[in-house]
Amino acid sequence: MKKTKKYELILFDADDTLFDYKASEEITLKATLAKYKAQKNDHHSYYLRYKQINHQMWQKFSQNQITLQELRTTRYEILLAQEPHINIVDFSEDYVKKFAECSHLLENAWEICSYLKQNYKIGIVTNGITYTQKIRLKNSALYPLIDFMIIAEEVGISKPNPKIFEIACQKAGHQNKNTIIMIGDSLECDIQGGIDFGIDTCWMNPEKTKNATKHKPNYEISNLKELLNFL
Repeated sequence: MKKTKKYELILFDADDTLFDYKASEEITLKATLAKYKAQKNDHHSYYLRYKQINHQMWQKFSQNQITLQELRTTRYEILLAQEPHINIVDFSEDYVKKFAECSHLLENAWEICSYLKQNYKIGIVTNGITYTQKIRLKNSALYPLIDFMIIAEEVGISKPNPKIFEIACQKAGHQNKNTIIMIGDSLECDIQGGIDFGIDTCWMNPEKTKNATKHKPNYEISNLKELLNFL
C-alpha cells in the first residue's frame, strides 16, 4: 500500500490496541478471585463470564447509560451474585490495584511505537480508569515513547464523544485534522468517535471480524506491523 497521506499526530486507544487487555484481565481476575476465596465456580469459568459482563458494562458506559463508578461495582455484583461472603467494594478496589500492575503489551507494540516516535507525535486516548491507565503506562516500555495520554475519567468525557479528541488535539498543540489519525479496536468508540471529530481512522481487528456496522474506517489492520503500510 502506498503512503498517500502525511500524518503528524497519531492517537492510539490503549487496551486491545497497544496493551494486551485480555491477558491482564485474566491474570488480575484469577488472582483477585483466589484472594477472596470464590468457591461457587472455577476461576476460568468466572473469567469467561466476566468477559461478557465487562464488555456489556463498558458499552453502557460509552453510551452514557452508567457512570464509571457504577461500572466498577455492578460488573462484580453480577459476577459474584452467588458469593455473598465477598465484599463487592473491596473486591473492586483490589482488582483495580492488581490490574494496574499489569502492563502486558500486544505483539509489536513497542517496536512500532519506537519506529513511529521518530516521525510523529504519539498520544493515547482511553476510556479506561485513571488510576490503572497511568500506572500501567508508566510501568510499561511504551512510557518514554508516548507524548501524552487523555483519560476519559480525568477529563469527564468519554469516547465516542468528539470532544475528547478535541482535548487530545489541544494537549498536542495540533489543530490540523487532515494530519491526524485515530487507531483503535472499537468501531463504536474509536472509529466512529474519530469520524465524528473529522479525522482519519484505523481499525485494529486482530480477529479479522467482518465489519457489518455503519462505522467505516479509512484503514483496517490485524497486526500493528501493518501500520507500516501507510505510516
